[in-house]
Amino acid sequence: MSNVSASWLPSNLLLGMDGAQYMAGQIDEVQIWNAAVNVSVFYDKYLRGTEEGLVRYYKCNEGEGKQFKDSSTSKKPGSLHGTTWLSSSLELRKLN
Repeated sequence: MSNVSASWLPSNLLLGMDGAQYMAGQIDEVQIWNAAVNVSVFYDKYLRGTEEGLVRYYKCNEGEGKQFKDSSTSKKPGSLHGTTWLSSSLELRKLN
């Protein structure tokens, strides 16, 4: 697998938002890679976080406050905007 620089990764990557509208739904996890990967190899599995080429790995069920944990070796937490944790199940919900 050949890796490319992760410098292209913007500091403010917005997921679940299209312009001024938030997605009505839930996000289970986010994986950002700096190389092409065969999705079927990782489908329906939690990753270790040390896979070659994995730049960010947000499981979206780990975090607190307005931050969620990056389980990749980068350890760069994500920030929540327009959402909050549901304390009973650690899922995100849209703020009204």
